[in-house]
Amino acid sequence: MNKDQEQSSVRIPAHPGWCGNTMEKANRHYFDGVEIYNHVCHWLNGKSNGLTCISHKSRLDP
Repeated sequence: MNKDQEQSSVRIPAHPGWCGNTMEKANRHYFDGVEIYNHVCHWLNGKSNGLTCISHKSRLDP
């Protein structure tokens, strides 16, 4: 992740709900954005919504 910052990369966690990432895991790193919906994940297991992740992060980093 440090190399990403050095190279001016944009970091966005894809389908955070589907992967089972917790907010504790997500908060260990800085992200520029977050995927808020993925229709394929919805088809696969119904875990398509990342809005809880982005609303939590927006409270931490307004």
